[in-house]
Amino acid sequence: MSLITVTHVQKYFGSDHVLVDAGFQLNEGERLCLVGPNGSGKTTLLRCIRGEETTDGGSIAVTPGIRVGVLEQHSDFGDAATVWDAAMAARPELLSCRAEARALEDAWTANEHPTNDDLDRYDEVHERLRHLGDEAYESDVKAALAGLGLPEPAWEQEPSTLSGGQRTRLAIARLLLAGTDVLFLDEPTNHLDVAAIEFLEDFLGRYPGAALIVSHDRYFMDRVGNKTVELFEGRTKSYPGNYSNYVRLKAEEVERQTKVFEQQQEEIQKLQIYIDRYRAGNRATMSKSRQKALARIERVERPRDMEGPNIRFRAEVRSGDMVLDVREVGKSYDGREILKDVSLEVRRGERIGIIGPNGSGKTTLLKIIAGEVGADGGTVRWGMNTEPGYFAQEMDMPLWGDTVLDALMDVAPLSIAEARDTLAQFGFRGEDAFRELPVLSGGERNRLQLAVLLERGANVVLLDEPTNHLDLPSRDALQSALARFDGTLIFVTHDRYLLQGIATRLVIVESSGVTTFDGTYDDYRRHLERLNRPKPVSRKNEPIRKGRGERAPKPEEIEAEIQAMERRVAALTKILADPNTYADPDAAPKASAEYDDLTRRLPEMYAAWEAASETA
Repeated sequence: MSLITVTHVQKYFGSDHVLVDAGFQLNEGERLCLVGPNGSGKTTLLRCIRGEETTDGGSIAVTPGIRVGVLEQHSDFGDAATVWDAAMAARPELLSCRAEARALEDAWTANEHPTNDDLDRYDEVHERLRHLGDEAYESDVKAALAGLGLPEPAWEQEPSTLSGGQRTRLAIARLLLAGTDVLFLDEPTNHLDVAAIEFLEDFLGRYPGAALIVSHDRYFMDRVGNKTVELFEGRTKSYPGNYSNYVRLKAEEVERQTKVFEQQQEEIQKLQIYIDRYRAGNRATMSKSRQKALARIERVERPRDMEGPNIRFRAEVRSGDMVLDVREVGKSYDGREILKDVSLEVRRGERIGIIGPNGSGKTTLLKIIAGEVGADGGTVRWGMNTEPGYFAQEMDMPLWGDTVLDALMDVAPLSIAEARDTLAQFGFRGEDAFRELPVLSGGERNRLQLAVLLERGANVVLLDEPTNHLDLPSRDALQSALARFDGTLIFVTHDRYLLQGIATRLVIVESSGVTTFDGTYDDYRRHLERLNRPKPVSRKNEPIRKGRGERAPKPEEIEAEIQAMERRVAALTKILADPNTYADPDAAPKASAEYDDLTRRLPEMYAAWEAASETA
C-alpha cells in the first residue's frame, strides 16, 4: 500500500524552476533513499511533502492517519530539564497515560473508597499503557541513548548544554522511540561515529514502518535502502534496490541511451549528406523525400548524468619502497594520553584507512605523520623521495589570494589556461574561477583544497575526512580518482563506502591502543562478526529433532527447552537494555548476535512443540 504519493510536483523560487516534474511512491516497508547533487531540491521536496512549502503544480497525497516522525536539523527539546526527560518525551501519549494513572492513585490515597467508575477507568488506563509498551519503555530509552553514543553520565545534562553532535544523537533517539509509521531522515548520519551509525542501521533493519531518507552516506544507503529515487535537474526517477544497485542500473541506462543517441546522430548525418549532395539534379526528388524523412525524426537527446568533477591525482616523483616508519609515537593533551607507543610501517602503493571512534586520536595521528603536530615521544621517518601532501578536515589549509584562481596559481607555476583546466576538473568552470574565497561553501572549499593538493604533485597523500561537505557525484569522482592514484594513500574517514572501495589495510585507533588489519573494511567487519559470534549453545537449548533410530521428543521435553531459551532471551534483553553493556565494545555485538540466533530458532521450537502435541 502506498503511504505517500508524489505526482508531477513543480516548485519555483522566483524564476528558478527547482522542481520540474517530481514524482514517486513511498510504500509500506520501503526504505526510500532520495539522492541528487547539492542544490537539486531534495530538502525542498521533503518540505513540500511535509506541508512546510506550497507546490506550484502537481499533487502530494499522504494516507490519512499515518504517524510521521521527522529528524530536524535543528531540534527543539521543549522545556525538558534533562536529556533523559527529553528522550522520555518521545511518547507523549504514554506519558499522559502514566500521569493519569498516578492521578487516580493519588486520589485514592486521599479517598480510600474509589468508585466503580474510577476502578474501570484505572483498568482502561493500564490496558492502554500495556498496549503502548509501558513496561519496556524505559529499557528502550536506555538502549537508544547508549547505542547512539549518549552514555549515562550525559542523561542528567540539560539538552541546551549538549554539543551539536550530541543534540543530533538525542534527536535520533527520540525519533526512534516515537513509534511512528514513517520516518523522514535528512542526513541522519551527520555527527555520528561508526558505532552509532551501525546502531541506527540495525534499528532500521528491524523497523516495521517506512522511511524516506536523504543522505550522502553511500554505505548507510547500501545497508538500509531498498529503493532509490534520483532527483536531477528537477525531475525524479525511481530505481529498485540500494545505492550501489542504483549506480549500476543508472550507468547501464546512460550507456544504452548514449548508444541510441549516437546511432540516431549517425543516421541523421547520412541523411543530411545525401540531401546536400543531391539537392539539385536528377535526384532532387529523392533529396526532398529524404529531407521530409529527416524532419519527421523525433530527436533523441544526449543523456545527461549527475557528473562529479573530473579529478585526476598524479605523483610527480616515484618514492622509494619504504615510504614511512612510525616508531613508538605517543601524544597527550591536558594530561590525557591520546596515543601510546604507536608503530606503523607504510610501503609504496599502500592504501591505508585510519578508523576508530570519535575522539580516539585518529586526526591527531595523521597530524603527527604530516608534521602538523609534534609527538611527545617516538619518531616519524619518511623514506627516500617522498613528497607528502596533507588535506585537513578543518578546512584550515592556507589559501592565498583573493579568488579561486589565485589560490591555485599560488602553489603551482601554471599559466592561466592551465590553472583553469585544473579548476574545471574540480567543478570550477567559467566565472567560478574568479569567485572570492570567503564566499565559498564548505564543499567548494574542499574541492579547491583538493585541487591545490593535486598540483603539488605529492606521491604520498594524507587525507582527513576528504568527503565531508561533498555531494554524491563529487564523492564518487574523488573515490575514482583515488583508486587510480599511483602513489601512497593514508586517510582518516567515517565514509565506509570510501573505505571499502579504496583501503587495502586498516589502522584501528581505540582507547585500548592502535592495531592494524590487512584487508578491506568488509573483511574487517566479517572478522569482528566471527570474534563476536556466540559460542554454540549447549545441547539442551538446541531444537530437539528426531534422528534415525531415535524416539520422537515428547511435548513436555520441547516445552522445557523453549522455556530455557525464553529465559535466556529475557536475560539478553536486559543486557542489551543496560547502558553499561555498550561501554565494552565486544559485549553488545556478542549479546545481540546470541539474541538474534535464539529469536530466529524459537519459532522452530514452537512448530516442533505443536507437531509433537498433535501426535502425543
